Formats: sequence, C-alpha cells, structure tokens
Amino acid sequence: MIDAAERLERGGADFIVIASNTMHSTVDGIEANVKIPVLHIADATGEEVKKSGIYQCGYL
Repeated sequence: MIDAAERLERGGADFIVIASNTMHSTVDGIEANVKIPVLHIADATGEEVKKSGIYQCGYL
C-alpha cells in the first residue's frame, strides 16, 4: 500500500482516499511516507457521527 500511495503522489494525486475499513492498519505507514493528505473512511465516518450528536455507534 505504501508503494501504491507513493506512486499516486508521484503521479500528481492531490490526496489519497482509503475507502476500506480493513486497510486502516496501513494508514500510519502511508501518512509517514507521503506528503499529500490521506483520507480514511473510518475517520470521516467518526467525524460525521460526532457532528450528528450520536454517542454510541456500531461500525461494521
């Protein structure tokens, strides 16, 4: 995943989106190796849940 992220960055990507919750374990490594933002579906979902005032949420 890190190699793929680096290729995307070299190819001119403005940011990287990781839409699979399974790949959350790779986010730290990717962020450490590229300079462009990395958006992860779990983070975006968590932010929206928090904004909506939900305090308990199950995420599958």
